[in-house]
Amino acid sequence: MLALFAVVFLDELASGVTPASAGDVARDLVLPAGRAAGAIITAFHALAVFVEAPLLAFSERVAVRWFSAGSLGVLALACALAALAREPLLFLVALALYGPASGCALSSAEGLL
Repeated sequence: MLALFAVVFLDELASGVTPASAGDVARDLVLPAGRAAGAIITAFHALAVFVEAPLLAFSERVAVRWFSAGSLGVLALACALAALAREPLLFLVALALYGPASGCALSSAEGLL
């Protein structure tokens, strides 16, 4: 039960870290700061708008435990991919995967709570 609260807390924390560090990300990936900030915010939500609702509808057909574990697994892979990214496109792909995975993990954790 405590782990479910951690998912909710860490999601709120993580969703603010990347936009807040847009200047550092822009410097590391050699991008203009404004373009990096806009791309980061867009990447978080672009894929989630189209994919998250069907995934949550699918989640009602499987056990919540498996759906939550799968979402957290994809979330971990997206974080690892973002950490290893050396070029902007790979970083944006990682953030695009992070958005729906984060939303699904958070929704399933809140549903269980």
